[in-house]
This record gives sequence, C-alpha cells and structure tokens, in this order.
Amino acid sequence: MYLTDSLRPRANLEVGAVASIAAALVAAARRIPHVLVVTHEERAVLRHLPGIPGVLLTEDAGALRGTEASRLAPLIVLRGAFSGARLLEVVASLLGS
Repeated sequence: MYLTDSLRPRANLEVGAVASIAAALVAAARRIPHVLVVTHEERAVLRHLPGIPGVLLTEDAGALRGTEASRLAPLIVLRGAFSGARLLEVVASLLGS
C-alpha cells in the first residue's frame, strides 16, 4: 500500500500492484510495464523481465547477484528506509521525466 500510495501523486502514472512473481509475469504479459518496483523478496521477477527498467527495494547489499549481469534495462537499488518522495523521484528518472 505504501508503494502504490507513494506513486499516486504523479497523475499520469498508472500503478498496478501484484502479490507474487507469477502474478507480475501474468500482468506483464497483458500490458508491458514501463518500470518495475520490486521488493527484495520478489526480486526474481527482475530476471524474468530484464528489458524493463526497475527499482529494487532491499536491505541486502548482495541482492543483485545473478540479476544485474542479465539486465538489459537500468536498475536502481534503494537500500534501507526511503521516503515516498524519493521513490517517486527514482521512478520519474527511469521514465525519463
């Protein structure tokens, strides 16, 4: 809820939230996302969708092992606590605006 609420101030941003990697892949097959925002627990989705820019929310400095090498699109890691404004700023930078 915090993630989606953090992104809602940007009026032209459609936010979709899913609860699992499988659900993310199904949603991406229906409509290709412009940016992925992924928690540490669901980071495997980044390997399945390497061409989509992403934001990884994690406490683990080694969270990118096995993921970063296969990425075709940018990936920004937010470690530790972050504000909703910071998340919105990072997503906007990946969207190019």
